[in-house]
Amino acid sequence: MARPFEALLLVAGFVAVGLIDYWVAVSGYADLSIVVWIVGYGGLVLIGWYRWLRPLDITGQ
Repeated sequence: MARPFEALLLVAGFVAVGLIDYWVAVSGYADLSIVVWIVGYGGLVLIGWYRWLRPLDITGQ
């Protein structure tokens, strides 16, 4: 079962990636901003999947 602290860390990660992406875009590095967005949010989605969804047994047996 997911603990609230882990969920809070995941939410903080989303906020941090958003702030970093904004800072990079405002600095004039639009292409790097796209990379930050893809790697940041993609990584957080993979971490969330690995932590919470992968262990679930959803085979229907």
